Amino acid sequence: MNSYRPMCELRVLIITIFLLLSLVATAQARSDYDVGTGIGFVSGSPDGTNFAHSFQMDWLIVNGRNSILGRFWTSVGPYVQFVPPGPYMHVAGAVVARLHWHFLDHFLEDCDDCKLHHALTLSPFIGMGGMHAQLNQAGGITQDFSYYSPVGLSLDYDFLRRFGVSVNFVHNFHDLNVGNGGGHDRGSEAFFFTIRFTL
Repeated sequence: MNSYRPMCELRVLIITIFLLLSLVATAQARSDYDVGTGIGFVSGSPDGTNFAHSFQMDWLIVNGRNSILGRFWTSVGPYVQFVPPGPYMHVAGAVVARLHWHFLDHFLEDCDDCKLHHALTLSPFIGMGGMHAQLNQAGGITQDFSYYSPVGLSLDYDFLRRFGVSVNFVHNFHDLNVGNGGGHDRGSEAFFFTIRFTL
């Protein structure tokens, strides 16, 4: 917006994140879940390219199913993206559903000595939530609150049974109106290197 709004929008975002966490907590408690944190950047924001952090947590809701294309399973969990305060900052949170695909299983299933296909997973994901953004320019501070829908793809590699790394590409769908230039910023791209733990 082109006027400084009260902090109620940020409180709405915080409440939304807690509600999303409560929703995800209803997933199967007996299943393992992955926790991941990443560093990277967001590009195409109202202030250009910015350093960013991410956090994710995934609960298994459908166990692996084999097919001619490999082994699949699905998960759901919270996803948070954070650009630290500076000229531009944003906090975005969403519930994200992921499809995990061991895409090499079918091609290397007869190779007993090959471990790569058990460690590599391709995971497309999509989510819905909310986003708060703030931009500090010479004309003053402007901020806005928007829906937030991350759509992305990650390539996961598991070094050990409970430890792995990922590279993640995310397109952020939103509708922000911050800054003195006017107009709406309807999307940005993000890239993260993530470390994951299975608890």
